[in-house]
Amino acid sequence: RLVGSEMCIRDSNNTYEPVADPRVRHAFLHALDRRALIDAFWQGNGTPINTPFQNPAWCDCAEWDARYDYNPEKAKQMLKDAGYPNGFTIQHQTRSIPEWQDRAALLKDMWSKVGVTVEINVVDDTTFYSYDKSWYKKKNLNTRQHGLELADPVSVIRMATGHHFNFPEWSNKSFDKLSEDIVGEIDFSKRNKLIKEASQIMRDETIYIPL
Repeated sequence: RLVGSEMCIRDSNNTYEPVADPRVRHAFLHALDRRALIDAFWQGNGTPINTPFQNPAWCDCAEWDARYDYNPEKAKQMLKDAGYPNGFTIQHQTRSIPEWQDRAALLKDMWSKVGVTVEINVVDDTTFYSYDKSWYKKKNLNTRQHGLELADPVSVIRMATGHHFNFPEWSNKSFDKLSEDIVGEIDFSKRNKLIKEASQIMRDETIYIPL
């Protein structure tokens, strides 16, 4: 039996400062009480994860979920180490439906406690789903949800350099090579090992913020 799922993430164009620095992206995660978000918007039906896809079983990496715990003080220190002791301002685009606006408001509140000022930009669905990447070019945050990733964690290879769905415009040569190997590997156990290696790179870089 195959079970689908949904994953909600925040991402940005990681070629721009301040989010170009992985420490800033790590700080974003430590500043979020993701358990509170799940309780508020998904009736407690969810798990904070730090894998690049919904089902951690693909890489046998459930232990990663404790890595980015809710720790605002640690987030402040990471921002200070990255050169932002007083925080910074960033815009966050979200859909016009009430639930998404409420979620953006809660994220804004949590990030404000570590010095990050979030300006929320509400847009209609036509604009939001245009996928022309113009919003990312403006160095801003965006919201995405994807799901029903049933039999294969295809989202891993979507982060290869130049891929259409690589909205953060992240690039890593080692990851790109692993992505090619994953596509060509038909042995399940070998493919799983490659997926875990690729996922470790994404985890360390925190190329987007999983909720």
